[in-house]
Amino acid sequence: MSGSGYVPVPTEPSTDAQDPFGSAAKGPQVGPSSPSAFSLDFYRDYFDVDTHQVIQRLLCGLIPFSKKYSLTASLRPMPDIYGPFWITATLIFSVAISGSIYEYIISKDLSSLSAFNFGRVTVSAAILFFYWVLLPVIITFIVWIRGRNSSSDFNSVVEEPMPKFGSILSELLAIYGYSLAIYIPAVILLIIPISFVQWTLLGIASLISLSVLCSATWSTFKQKRKRLIVGLFALIIVAHVSMIVSISVLYFHHTPITPAPAVGSAGSESQVNLKQEQ
Repeated sequence: MSGSGYVPVPTEPSTDAQDPFGSAAKGPQVGPSSPSAFSLDFYRDYFDVDTHQVIQRLLCGLIPFSKKYSLTASLRPMPDIYGPFWITATLIFSVAISGSIYEYIISKDLSSLSAFNFGRVTVSAAILFFYWVLLPVIITFIVWIRGRNSSSDFNSVVEEPMPKFGSILSELLAIYGYSLAIYIPAVILLIIPISFVQWTLLGIASLISLSVLCSATWSTFKQKRKRLIVGLFALIIVAHVSMIVSISVLYFHHTPITPAPAVGSAGSESQVNLKQEQ
């Protein structure tokens, strides 16, 4: 071939022929890092929800064990925290107002309607918000840690991506918040000053709320070991019952506070009695 004047020119090896992934071999595609689950930016998208979605999820939170009105299905793939936040806040104010009306009914004291007992409001708000936030954090941490350990132990057998901490937490926050919706009408009816009626209403509301809570969290727990599932559901039930009993005793099953008599009126009454004795 040298007689024909053809000179072979070495060509560079084609990267496309060697690398089936094309541009992936040129370097990592660095994108914007996703915020941590412990930062406020992570939860910004969870407040982007319309009224129709909130109403639909609110309805699903009132109907347990329903395939048509499944709370878990309505929350996926993007649960929200907007609805659960306002449900919890509305429940706090409903408890405070109903507690004041109930105290007026049993004590006939108008001062119970004109002013809140801010100590009780603070305690009830702390109980409800800690229940709504702290319990999902604890459960998420347990599920995430156990899932991480099991995935590392059986990584060669099952190749399924482990759910992220933030995705589990956001879904549990939504489930816990919407499961509290049934307590809002129940708390309003607690102004009826009959103990049997009050405990019956609380029992029915707690049964519905716990049923929604357990049925919605089952999809998160069903891949775990049986002992872990039993422990998680025991934690859910005990914490739930403790929360509602604490709120009930704090507002509706306590000795009503009677206002102390004014010092001036007491002194004038004693002076009148002394004059009458003289």
